[in-house]
Amino acid sequence: MFCLVSKSKGETARIAEVVARHLQQGDVILLTGQLACGKTYFTKALAVALGSSDLVTSPTYTLVHSYTTKIGALLHIDLYRISSIREFQRPWSG
Repeated sequence: MFCLVSKSKGETARIAEVVARHLQQGDVILLTGQLACGKTYFTKALAVALGSSDLVTSPTYTLVHSYTTKIGALLHIDLYRISSIREFQRPWSG
């Protein structure tokens, strides 16, 4: 596990590109930070770096968005409003 800190959108995009080169299907990335600190921006840059042409948006109210990439599905999950595992248990799966 490691921590990366970005100080600009450009840095965030470059970090996402580097991270994307090392990702394999099944890997998990946890992003933490205050609202509007760039978590979704990182996810957008990561999706592009992984070959996705999907429109990446914040899943704050839907909890989960899925994007198609060259290594499989990129799940963008927002747990901001979730206070327990029970609240989250597969509300987005069919």
